[in-house]
Amino acid sequence: MAIRVAGSIIGTYHPVVKSDIYVTNSEALVEGRAYYLSSGRWTKSATTAAIEAICLKAADAGTDVLAIMELVKTGDILEADYTGTADAAFIPGLAVAVLDANGSNVDAATVTGGANVLMSKDTGKLKCNFVPRKNFTEAS
Repeated sequence: MAIRVAGSIIGTYHPVVKSDIYVTNSEALVEGRAYYLSSGRWTKSATTAAIEAICLKAADAGTDVLAIMELVKTGDILEADYTGTADAAFIPGLAVAVLDANGSNVDAATVTGGANVLMSKDTGKLKCNFVPRKNFTEAS
């Protein structure tokens, strides 16, 4: 469904919104999707890519379209739906969780190769909280 910032493990959460960076030409912006900077422009995060921002406002694909993004910083806790049949290792503490191909959910069936630490999961609502280790301020 969508990713959103739910808080911070460091303390009080302080949002940082950027609206002066273009999205990659011919790429549509999807609200709630994860993005990262590539060649100075936002592009969709998927599977093992960094999560450097979450899109706050959708926009059609075009040329030189400015994006409205909330930056993802060290310690930010993100919330998302999880998809796929959850692997037995998809439990809190998993340090290699990945996004799905759309960059809008966590892939519960894939438990290797990612850079997100799973903090909690709600099997009834198919939601999870996680902390990205590749983000705007930290590229581990």
